[in-house]
Amino acid sequence: GDLTVVATQSSEAGAHNLYVQHASRSAQFQRANEKATQVLQAMKDKENNLLAQRHAATTPAPNLTANHENRSAHYSQKVTDANATQCRECGNAEEALITATGAALTAHTTAQTAAAFLSLATKNYAIAALGFGDADNEYTQVANQLCPITLIYNAAESAFDSIASAAQDLKQKALIAQQHKAWEMANKTVMDTAQAQYDAAAAKATAADQPIAARKAAAAAACASIVAVAQPTLEPTPM
Repeated sequence: GDLTVVATQSSEAGAHNLYVQHASRSAQFQRANEKATQVLQAMKDKENNLLAQRHAATTPAPNLTANHENRSAHYSQKVTDANATQCRECGNAEEALITATGAALTAHTTAQTAAAFLSLATKNYAIAALGFGDADNEYTQVANQLCPITLIYNAAESAFDSIASAAQDLKQKALIAQQHKAWEMANKTVMDTAQAQYDAAAAKATAADQPIAARKAAAAAACASIVAVAQPTLEPTPM
């Protein structure tokens, strides 16, 4: 019984560590998502400003003497169009990054919740296992006192009464041990279910991590000539 409790306590600490890891990961994705959202809004504002400039540049000069101004405006229009295209590409890349980090954030938050439930379930199982271990030890002590019975047939009546009382006590200890064993098994089932739920959630979180690096690189490349993108560093998922 003691070895089971020690192993379970170790599992409880492991489940808590998983909770901490997913919480840290969620915080990283939250920061990345917020940064990408800021960059996306900046790109939308910049693109709208460039489109307004383009509209102003397409207004024709009032007379032929402004031919040079019209040519300059045409060149400026090309530059403006190119910048607007870059802003749009940057915005699209940031939107893809926002979608990816949002999905990863959701997945890790779910895994974090599953890890918290697993930690609680493991703790409850450890308590139940400890309770059964104590009840089993008490039953064994009483049983050892009864066996073997060395009374002779003509022993004092009080000696037989003592044995009968001990047998009744043994029965009560057995019932208590059975109750604790049932509690232990029920909590084991809950813990196993929690473990399966966590494993599934962790697998989804790991899968959600996969596209992040590529989306981050694409956003950095698309926005490099427009804005200094200071994305937070995302460490590999520690599983």
